[in-house]
Amino acid sequence: MSTKQDSRAHTQANLALSTAQANLALSTAQANLALSTAQANLALSTAQANLALSTAQANLALSTAQANLALSTAQANLALSTAQANLALSTAQANLALSTAQANLALSTAQANLALSTAQANLGRYFAHLH
Repeated sequence: MSTKQDSRAHTQANLALSTAQANLALSTAQANLALSTAQANLALSTAQANLALSTAQANLALSTAQANLALSTAQANLALSTAQANLALSTAQANLALSTAQANLALSTAQANLALSTAQANLGRYFAHLH
């Protein structure tokens, strides 16, 4: 081989080496880009999943709070209704006791009046009998 051929072969080998190095650099850059994209997509998916989880947890907390409020309201309404019913019952019982006392007083008064009238009549007959 001549020196010219050696030089050409050397140049071709250098060109092949440079091409291989450039292709390797390009492949590495593409692989790094794919990796970065996958990592970014994973981070985004994770953030979206975390947001969905946080939203579900917040919705559950809100639903629980609403259910607890509804229960507390129902319990308060029941307590109020019970107190009102107890007041109505106590009032009815007091009214019955008052009516009974009034009826007993009227009866006692009538009995006393009858006893007084009877005594007066008996006394009148007694004095009439004396004359």
